[in-house]
Amino acid sequence: MSNGRLRLIDDEFWGEYDRTRGELIGEIARDDLLGLVLDAPRRVSLGRRDSVPVVGFFARTLRDDRKIRQEERMLVAAVHQDTDELSIGLALDTGKVPAPSGPPPGMDDPGQGTTVNMFAFNLRPVLGLNWEPSRYSVAVLLREFVSNGVTIELGRDATEYEDPAVAAFLAEQRESAVPPPPPAVFPIPHARAESGQPPHYQPLSDMPVPEAPGILMRAPRVVIAKAGSQCILQGSYRLAVARRHRVESRGAGAPRPLVGDPRAQAVVPIHLVITGSDLPGPWVISLKVPVYQPLSPHPAEASGHFTIDLLQIPDFPRTPMTYFLTAFSGQVVSEALPIAVVSEQMIGV
Repeated sequence: MSNGRLRLIDDEFWGEYDRTRGELIGEIARDDLLGLVLDAPRRVSLGRRDSVPVVGFFARTLRDDRKIRQEERMLVAAVHQDTDELSIGLALDTGKVPAPSGPPPGMDDPGQGTTVNMFAFNLRPVLGLNWEPSRYSVAVLLREFVSNGVTIELGRDATEYEDPAVAAFLAEQRESAVPPPPPAVFPIPHARAESGQPPHYQPLSDMPVPEAPGILMRAPRVVIAKAGSQCILQGSYRLAVARRHRVESRGAGAPRPLVGDPRAQAVVPIHLVITGSDLPGPWVISLKVPVYQPLSPHPAEASGHFTIDLLQIPDFPRTPMTYFLTAFSGQVVSEALPIAVVSEQMIGV
């Protein structure tokens, strides 16, 4: 079966992906859903297929329909499940100049109705995927809208012969392989982090940790982009910790890796993907967050917090507009967090 609400078998994505279209549009209308719904095959055969179809629905108000050009704005993000690498691109880019979509915003108010459309694209060329065994967690973003995540595995076809001796050998080799050391913590904790100076990764007493794998974030709703200003982003997480994330020696007699924080038991990546109200971006800030709690010897979940000043990170955009921050890590996709940036000139300072 597929990942989501289309309720298709994998093979149907290469020909009959619209079979349940009417049924799903009816469900969206009945539930008054606004936003993005995504689906894709769970497994793609590298031998039988040459594409990775992704299918979705976008439900929005008629007013938003006037303002949002999906072809120019919809982004797709994919996290490689074995390397943590983030890839991102325009999902529906046709390379053509879109035709005018009607009266400018503010004219002929269309009212409070809603509209839904179906879209589909091939993930392989959009993100330039390597055609090799791999797993990706995928979601689409459009302004403040973030879809559900779907997991797609590229690999052998289920009908292909598999030598059990080869499978056992490869599994043993993977288990004994020495992973690279985890990345350095970023941003490095402030020298006075214990006093609450950002960046720091101390617990936040008034911010709960997600009960299930997830990421929560909060920040000022509006900030002024001027010297001395701050934009403090606080977050909490519960995430899977793999062997590659652990801060431990990679062999007998090998030193413990240096990651910039001696208290870190692991370092987990959290990618912040930023889109704008007027520009799609994306801007990406890849945090490397230390885990302080003791870890079990087997793959486990870990939880913790992070506090950073976005205006101290050069990659954070400062052009006046509203931005939307979405966090990606492993199979976790957060909700979009809005932050508006204004200039001194806008407030007459």
